[in-house]
Amino acid sequence: YICWLSADDLFLGRKISKQVELMARHPEMGFSYTAFTVIDGNGVQQYAVDSPYYPEKKDLVRQLAKGCFINGSSVMMRRVAMEKVGFFDEGLPQAHDYDLWVRFLRHYDCGYLRNYLLAYRWHGENMSRNPDYECIRIVQERIKTLFLEWVN
Repeated sequence: YICWLSADDLFLGRKISKQVELMARHPEMGFSYTAFTVIDGNGVQQYAVDSPYYPEKKDLVRQLAKGCFINGSSVMMRRVAMEKVGFFDEGLPQAHDYDLWVRFLRHYDCGYLRNYLLAYRWHGENMSRNPDYECIRIVQERIKTLFLEWVN
């Protein structure tokens, strides 16, 4: 399994073991993600985010076509699945994780844990504060290409 933790975020509870347990029970999953809490620059919890999840892959893809709601630090990926779909597109300065989730979904299912297993630090200098809309548009076009039968 592969996961990453952005330098200013924190794994909570038994994040890794809970996701390993989930994915071990479901070998069809290429990746999974979790709910998370948002903390400020001092580590004080601000609010909780129960990320959207759609059990039907078609619904998940259609919602992702509208925008990415998966927090990258909450994700755990199956290593062999990542080797199959490829790594981050280094040509995308932003949205490279969004692009990866979409490529995973072309070949694998995805899971979700409604447990708050990540503290995402929002300090005002986050890259996501200034999204690169061109990168997002590129990924959304790729979604249309990869899932032509589901997304118009």
